Amino acid sequence: MIPLKMLRLGLVLLLVMVITGCSERPLPKLKVTSESNVQLPVRLVSYMWNHEPTYGNPSDVVKNIKASVVSKGELLKIDFDYLPKEDSIGSHLWIESEPRGIKQELIDNSNLKVPNEAGEYIYSIDATWDEGSVSYAIKVKVE
Repeated sequence: MIPLKMLRLGLVLLLVMVITGCSERPLPKLKVTSESNVQLPVRLVSYMWNHEPTYGNPSDVVKNIKASVVSKGELLKIDFDYLPKEDSIGSHLWIESEPRGIKQELIDNSNLKVPNEAGEYIYSIDATWDEGSVSYAIKVKVE
């Protein structure tokens, strides 16, 4: 017969394994805020998270949202609700002549500078965690 102490320990270990095994982190949320303190609408483009993929196109996911107005050369603060892997945050500018987007340099790994030229721009912002990678899109109107 199994001693009561061993049975209790086994049940506690089983409970811990069930709880930790079922507690996968959800997709990270992204908040993008302009220097003028305007929070921009963010749309999920694609992800590969816990071996579950979905794919999209930045231009398609933001086509029905109004572009957020920002000033020429303004910085946009990129803030995920939990930190991605070091140096894994990236951004691309999407224009018709570049189907893969144009890589954008981030300032301090968390700020994106919009162009000094007026116009509408679509950016993708992506990052990687232990669970996988996620890509979001924003649309801005530079005035």
